[in-house]
Amino acid sequence: VVAVIIDHNDHYHTNLNEPIVPEEMGDFYPVPTTLSLPEIDGLTFGAIQWPKPVSVPVDFSFTGNPIQYQVYGDRAIVYVPFSIAPDAALGERALEIKVRYQACDDTICLAPDQATVSTTLQISADAPVNAELGELFTGFDPTKAAASDGRQ
Repeated sequence: VVAVIIDHNDHYHTNLNEPIVPEEMGDFYPVPTTLSLPEIDGLTFGAIQWPKPVSVPVDFSFTGNPIQYQVYGDRAIVYVPFSIAPDAALGERALEIKVRYQACDDTICLAPDQATVSTTLQISADAPVNAELGELFTGFDPTKAAASDGRQ
């Protein structure tokens, strides 16, 4: 599993992968947070595990009466599980994940943006099968990691 960390600046948040727009927000259509996963020979991606949303007050309509809106805030960690085919070639694989998002505070949204996060995977015949995951992965639920090639 790979962890994609979205650290938000104070008072900022990003929209959910599947935004839930309250009626009071009218025709507002938020830009969802998405990940684009590459195709890599020998790797199959599982279902992406999105962070739990937090509720923040927003006043996009400038009414003076903010409403609660579900977003990703503070430190949001997205988990991307993957499996390696038994016949996958050994060696390094570059993994680049594109993150598309729109950062907002309680009154304004910045222009949509994109960032690429990169890491290198080492496929080895003598890698541990049940490696311990560190503290960063405490929110990961392995029962939801079934390979589905969940590219989004």
